[in-house]
Amino acid sequence: MTVPPKPPAGLLKPSRDRWCQFWESPAAKAVHPESDLPRLVRWIQATDEYDRAVKVVRSSRLVRGSMGQPVLNPLVNYLMHLESMLTRTEKEFGMTPAARARLKLDRSSVDGEIADLLAELGGAEMGHAGHP
Repeated sequence: MTVPPKPPAGLLKPSRDRWCQFWESPAAKAVHPESDLPRLVRWIQATDEYDRAVKVVRSSRLVRGSMGQPVLNPLVNYLMHLESMLTRTEKEFGMTPAARARLKLDRSSVDGEIADLLAELGGAEMGHAGHP
């Protein structure tokens, strides 16, 4: 992909930055825009929502319960749900070190494959040089 898609409207700046960083990463090379873009849009919107909810939870971890007692902010459960979804998507799209290795997106494996290919080509040329 030469030009990354524009980030969805309404995202916080850190989310827009994250969107651009993804499209500059090795993982983006494995993306098929026609089929993968809707899932990636949901991912970036979920990361944006996570950032927004975290701000609220940090400012009030405890809220008043129905009987006036302090209770953990219900947004904590929402954050756990978003975290689960984000983790799955990040694994699927090679956004973690383990996922990049599994998808062979890390630089060292690419360098190794190039070196192997060059070695094979070099060996093939050497074999041809010895034959009339």
